[in-house]
Amino acid sequence: ALSREAFRERTHTRFGVDRQLPAARTEELYAEWYRKSVEGSFADCVLIAVSEAAPVGFITCQLEEVISRGIGRRVATIGISSVQPRYEGRGVLVALVNALVRWCASKKVQCLRTRILVNNPSCVRGALRTGALPGASYHTFHKWLK
Repeated sequence: ALSREAFRERTHTRFGVDRQLPAARTEELYAEWYRKSVEGSFADCVLIAVSEAAPVGFITCQLEEVISRGIGRRVATIGISSVQPRYEGRGVLVALVNALVRWCASKKVQCLRTRILVNNPSCVRGALRTGALPGASYHTFHKWLK
């Protein structure tokens, strides 16, 4: 429910921009991603922000063992994160990122990376506010096969 509400009507996400994918299906896709993260198959860490005894946001992270071995530095990747719309602008995501940075430090992670769509200016600005630096730019293309 947390993921579904957090991603409801989000049009600036990797799957939200796909006009062929119905909004309800997009919500389900993110809910499944979140569920698999909590179960441990998509993430090593899931942090949940709580306000008034209710979850209001989350962030997931996976330790990248193969990449880490390949480059000789410990790397982790943020999978998905979101905050319920009514809690946006209150510093919830920044607090989650800061807590995740502390968790990564405890795991001796040297590089924490994430992927943000370049057409999502609020997320780009939020990432820059945390001190993150852009390292690459990419586009995701969806081709529906019939």
